[in-house]
Amino acid sequence: MEGEVIIKPVLESFIEIFEGEVFQKTVRDVITGVALSNNTITRRIESMGKDLREQIYEDFRSSPYTALAIDESTDSTSEAQLLVYGKFACGCHIVEELLCCLTLHLTTTGHDIFSTLDTFFTENQFDWGHVVECCTNGASSMMGKNIGFRGILQRKFPHIHIKHCIIHWEALAFKELSTVFNE
Repeated sequence: MEGEVIIKPVLESFIEIFEGEVFQKTVRDVITGVALSNNTITRRIESMGKDLREQIYEDFRSSPYTALAIDESTDSTSEAQLLVYGKFACGCHIVEELLCCLTLHLTTTGHDIFSTLDTFFTENQFDWGHVVECCTNGASSMMGKNIGFRGILQRKFPHIHIKHCIIHWEALAFKELSTVFNE
């Protein structure tokens, strides 16, 4: 319905741009022939999303050096989510992309976080050997040296440098300063 109500009028306005051009009829025929049902629009959006995700994953796989930024938080339904950002070389540029948002189903221990991320890496054929740095928040499940994500990651992949995210440092500093300013 939205495709017919919203998109079709926009496309018809688009045809007016080509008024008087020899190819206007061709543009009109193409636009008129485009299927705009909700199911068709949904399939196209899903297809574009899947294609974009695969392009990002392929670039991440082919980069010789990568870095991760991960953050565990709780969504509005009280379900724990693990956000994973990847930084990697793509051509002559360094790119940062959201790689995934993974649900942590039962608990949010360091083992759960590592296991979930490791499964994601395996399923997508990512190489831990390419990861040179991992940035996390300061939660004990992330930064714990023994049973936290940091400890598990460093035991399995000692070449990866672990950092505490600077944004979280800023938030902690601001929290301290706000009490000073309130006095």
